Amino acid sequence: MKNYLYSTSFEKEINIFIEDNISKKILNKYQDYYSSLMVFESNLRDVFKIKNQKFIRSGKDAKSLDKFLDLSDKINKDNISNLICFGGNEVLSLAGYTYNSVGFNKNLLIFIPTNLKTMIVPPLKGSFNLNMNFQEDFLQVDGYPDFLYIDPLLITENPKLTDKKTFIYPFFLGYINESKYSDLTKNYVKRNNDLDFFDFINNGLSFSISLLSSYGYFPGDRIKSKIFRKNILFKNDIVEIDGFIFLFILFISYLNGFISIEKVEQFLSFLNYLGFNLTNLIKQVDVINNTKSTKDIIIEKGKCKQITITYQELKNHLEEFLIFLRGELF
Repeated sequence: MKNYLYSTSFEKEINIFIEDNISKKILNKYQDYYSSLMVFESNLRDVFKIKNQKFIRSGKDAKSLDKFLDLSDKINKDNISNLICFGGNEVLSLAGYTYNSVGFNKNLLIFIPTNLKTMIVPPLKGSFNLNMNFQEDFLQVDGYPDFLYIDPLLITENPKLTDKKTFIYPFFLGYINESKYSDLTKNYVKRNNDLDFFDFINNGLSFSISLLSSYGYFPGDRIKSKIFRKNILFKNDIVEIDGFIFLFILFISYLNGFISIEKVEQFLSFLNYLGFNLTNLIKQVDVINNTKSTKDIIIEKGKCKQITITYQELKNHLEEFLIFLRGELF
């Protein structure tokens, strides 16, 4: 078992445990626990062989107002104090939003991430969101889980829980650190030799916690909202969006003289290998009018560097980036 203690800006400490098979231990502990509600992403029904629990289908609809009202009603009717959620980003966000916005006798909010993205980049940014009016993350509330339990064995034993494209997150983390983690990621995509995911996920999680502890957000998080409107984010796969943003961050790093264009091209090659459809996003991206200067994180020789980008700089960078992309993709 590995244990991390993540300290937030709200003077809250979150215990993070990573251990094979820990998800079943949590299930056994809380399934009959007084005043506790367990929420599962619907694709876990066969993984845990469970019935008579609260299941929520993943995807954009998981973060809808209807799902929020339904979960809120369940919490109030059953006098719930502990909310334990097994799932990916959307289902965890719904649980976090509900827990932190509904008035009830709160005790514990426990998350068990069940896919590669949320295991390596867990929901520790200090807020949870709902979609509304066909806009991504239209509603927001501050909050953190109390405990995070990460079970790499879920990924090892259930390959269908992992979308191939989500390997872009560990690959990008390897780029940030100029480590062999990016090369290792390529082996895990292919699942060569039935590789054990414990060390792989633990290393990625460690990188992410370090980033979030230093900056409170992930590279590209702020630029994303400046070049993709909420309605565009809503109608597209967020993993595709993130891959596009990571590539843009690397391109800005290149424009600042911090990395070579070859590094950008190698990252683009891996995006293509994973099946990203960047041509679709080229048509939907634009710097939002009246965008103020924004801070974000770029890459400088194996470490992160926070910079301030003005509206005009962002517009110029995006124009150059799109020229580069069209030259590479068409």
